[in-house]
Amino acid sequence: MAIQNDTERVDQTCVKDAQYSGAFWLTALCLGLMCILQATLNIVLRLHFTFQVDMQLCNNHTLPIDTEQSYNDLLKKKLQLESSYISLGEMRDQLQRERDELQKRLSNITEMINKSGWIYFNFSIYYISTEKKNWYDSREDCRNLGADLVIINSTEEQVFLHKYFRTIEAWIGLTDNEKEGVWRWVDGSQLTTGYWWITEPNNNGGNENCVTTGYRHINITTWNDESCNSRMSWICEIRVFFDWK
Repeated sequence: MAIQNDTERVDQTCVKDAQYSGAFWLTALCLGLMCILQATLNIVLRLHFTFQVDMQLCNNHTLPIDTEQSYNDLLKKKLQLESSYISLGEMRDQLQRERDELQKRLSNITEMINKSGWIYFNFSIYYISTEKKNWYDSREDCRNLGADLVIINSTEEQVFLHKYFRTIEAWIGLTDNEKEGVWRWVDGSQLTTGYWWITEPNNNGGNENCVTTGYRHINITTWNDESCNSRMSWICEIRVFFDWK
């Protein structure tokens, strides 16, 4: 009986020891899991903190870059505005020069129109001399007046000259002095339409290199080639409006 009781006590002790041992291991396991969770949480928090710090550093580095870019953009725009201002100033000065030149020419033209002998037609004014000179001196006289020997650009202009100056043979601004048979106006342009009298130009005598109008008065074909040294009246022309370059 005593042995049985001792055995029961031993068994109860073992059961209790086993219970204590299981509880210990369960507690240890829980503590281990808690440590793992804590470590994981610490790592996550550290990573989050590091990420936030890196983002802040990136933002701090980006701000100066953005500021520098804005400064460069403003500087570029400033330089563009300065360039535009200079260009506008040059344009203003050019317009003022052109205005002054136009006013000067207009004043000269007005003065000439007020003088006797000048006639207006289709944006030009014309003057026919009462003297007689050779072609070269006649042109020089026109140029001294701010004009040149007349350039006939259209049939209407030829009709006008024929109507007003039909009784006078006069020099016009046409010559083939540079190359025989190649007729050019005093502005350098080549003749396209001529109003020659029958059989003209004929270069009679081999030295007729300048042209008169009014050689015949039947119709508008009144041109004739003459020796440039012949003495004739002359017609000067001034264009009222100019092509500004």
